[in-house]
Amino acid sequence: MSIFGTMKSSTGFFLKILVVLFLMIELIVIATYFLAAPLGLSLLFGSSDGAAYAEHYVRLYVLVFLLPFRLPVATNIGGLFSVLMVMYTVCLVGSWLLDPSLQRTVRDMLSVSPLRIFRNWILAMPLISNMLLMIIVLLQSFQEAGGIPTGGITFTSPFETLTELAYSPILEEVGFRITPIGAFLAIQAIMIWRARRFSNYPVSLSRMLILSILVPERFRKFAGLRTIENNGILKGIGLPGWIVILLTSVAFGLAHFLSGSGWQVGKISSAFVAGLALSLVYWRYGAHAATLLHWFFNYYSYVYQLASDTYAHAFSRLLYLIQDATLWLGIIGGLSLLLMLVLRIRAGNQEKV
Repeated sequence: MSIFGTMKSSTGFFLKILVVLFLMIELIVIATYFLAAPLGLSLLFGSSDGAAYAEHYVRLYVLVFLLPFRLPVATNIGGLFSVLMVMYTVCLVGSWLLDPSLQRTVRDMLSVSPLRIFRNWILAMPLISNMLLMIIVLLQSFQEAGGIPTGGITFTSPFETLTELAYSPILEEVGFRITPIGAFLAIQAIMIWRARRFSNYPVSLSRMLILSILVPERFRKFAGLRTIENNGILKGIGLPGWIVILLTSVAFGLAHFLSGSGWQVGKISSAFVAGLALSLVYWRYGAHAATLLHWFFNYYSYVYQLASDTYAHAFSRLLYLIQDATLWLGIIGGLSLLLMLVLRIRAGNQEKV
């Protein structure tokens, strides 16, 4: 073996070691995702004040096409919170198992390329969520340094905060992503199905509609349309799709400011950036992924802070670990996406040649 072959072999070995170490950090962070639901239940039901608050009844409302509708039923807060925790756990398990599964993606990362991490949402989520968090924090800091306030929401108790932050991700994802963008994709599905039904199209309309709303990228791949994975983020969505995404993102930013809940004008831009990212994640990975990304910013970020305040010693070190992982995974996520962009540009230039 030549000296160059030995160097290449050594480089490949050390790269695999780095990937394994990185995956260990990823799995620790993912474990904190799964711990967040039982931790929230413990915080709510584990004290007399929390248990008393859980007995209260509230009227629920939903957002459909960005518009609020109050449901004609009241529910126990404790029951609602428990159902929400089950829903988020189902989203986490689905993100783990959906093809390509976590196990298959890990094998591909070790044997093909570390950038295969972005094919599975549960593995991509720590990178994307923490990178987005860093972008939003920097944006808000820059604005506030220029005298543009962000504002914030205040609640009467930590248990109200915990419940509101658990409910809002599903509420807002249905209203700002799943119904408006999903409706656009469902119309595409209907048009494709009607155009192909006379040619023995092997899929029912109902299945096409479910795929288009819940996992848009899979629907588009199945229907033979351009996808983000194969065609990049611009061509994979297309002009009509981008118009819908931008409109809903603008609405998401304005809604935070106009709601009168305490957000100031600086929230418009950061909420727009968050809405844009949530829309792209929904399009690429599915409704469960966008819901979990929103859950990360609302519920997950708060539940460990509350646990640190409540259980002090037991969770303060874990909170510091999560904060450190947030910084490094955000940096790694940004570098990974930059590398993917460079590789895609180089591949495009080689095709032209």
